[in-house]
Amino acid sequence: MPLYEYACPACDAHFEELVSVHSDAPPKCPRCGHEACTRVLSATSAVRPGQTTLPRFETHSSGCGGGGFS
Repeated sequence: MPLYEYACPACDAHFEELVSVHSDAPPKCPRCGHEACTRVLSATSAVRPGQTTLPRFETHSSGCGGGGFS
């Protein structure tokens, strides 16, 4: 079952919910019970096979205020 992030338009609560792929109905808000919560985009992280840590992004100054990823 996928984990989705939802937002409640009634009380502005944000929560995560495991949702069955066979369910079309959005979950109820755990704070206020509102039944029309909307699914929102959430950040994801990916790890390559054999990688044990998440990648780190560091900036390197080039002297002109620019940066890059390593």
